[in-house]
Order: sequence, then structure tokens, then C-alpha cells
Amino acid sequence: RQWRIRPLAAVGAAAGVAGLLLATSAPWSPSRPEPDLPRDLAVFPFTTAGLADSSMGHRLAALTGWSLEQVEGLTLTPRQLAFRAWRGSDLLPARRLAALTGERTGSRYGAWAIVRPKGDSLEVQLRMVDASGEPAFEGRVTGLAADPAVLGDSIARVIIRAVSSRTDYRRRKADVLASAKPEAVEQFLLGEHAFARDAYLTAERHYLR
Repeated sequence: RQWRIRPLAAVGAAAGVAGLLLATSAPWSPSRPEPDLPRDLAVFPFTTAGLADSSMGHRLAALTGWSLEQVEGLTLTPRQLAFRAWRGSDLLPARRLAALTGERTGSRYGAWAIVRPKGDSLEVQLRMVDASGEPAFEGRVTGLAADPAVLGDSIARVIIRAVSSRTDYRRRKADVLASAKPEAVEQFLLGEHAFARDAYLTAERHYLR
């Protein structure tokens, strides 16, 4: 496995701005600059719910982190630092994830999960945020409870796809906006602002202008 971001091919016409970017991943706020942080990701201890073995959350987070450490070019916050920061906070887990991702751990993204039993399997509800605390990904991963190492690897693959898709989106967006006409850029940014407010019809009108 390799950590690679494919650059966008040359874009010829400004009219392609909206269509190209709408085909990518989740909306991104153009007013929020990408932070200059030294690491790509912090993996925080996972929480268990309904499991007799309460240590499984920490074990699974460590296994996930180990798998991610094998990915060339992906930089992680040291496990001891991420775990210590997590233990030192009294915030509820979801708020703790948002508070610790970013400058506190030097990470562009943070990952945390709730681990629950599901028959002979474990269901991992994974949540990720970016450095500003905004949601970046939420989903579920399931694997056999008897083989947490394989499950950790599965979680790592999901994290890699989530982070790479958002990074690829930002690079695509920067490339397209740099080559577009000013009036097309203005309409696109107005569409992005409307989309962020769930004003989808207004956003579509701006995208198509």
C-alpha cells in the first residue's frame, strides 16, 4: 500500500468547474485554509460499549495505528502523545476528538471510534474530524472479534480512503479554480456557500451559471 495523491489533469474550460468538483467528495469550505500542521493523522483510543473486555478499544486503536504506520508517506501523531492527550481531557468523546485534532496533536485529521459486539464480530463506528473540528468521515467497519489485527487493518484502509479523498478534493479544487475565469470562480464559490447552508437549489443555479 502506498500513500499517493493523483494530481488533476489539465482543465480546459471554466464551465467545467462545478461539474468536476461536484463529482468529488464531501463539501469543503473555501474560507477555511488548510492548516500548516506536521502530521496527517492522530488515532485516538477507541471506546467500547457492551464489551466485557474494556481494553479492546485501546488494542484496536493501537492495531489500526500500527497498520497506518506501514503506509509510505502517511505521517501519524506518536501513539503515546495521542493517547496521553486523550486521557488528559475531561470532554465527552465527540467533543474531545474535535478539541484534540489540530494544533494540540499537530494533526490534520483525527480518528476515534466506538467498538460494540455484534454476534461473533465487532462493529466499529468510526468518526473522523479535520483540524478545525469539522466532520470529515463517519462510517462502520465490521470484523471478527477473534482476529482484531485484521479488523485493525480494515479500519486503516477506510481511514486512508477517507483522508486521501478529501486531500484529493482540495487539490482538485485548487487546480480548477486557478485555471478558471474570475466570473466562473465567483459563481462557484457562491454555490459552495449556498450548499453549505443546505440551499441546494440556489447552489445549483450558481454552479450552472
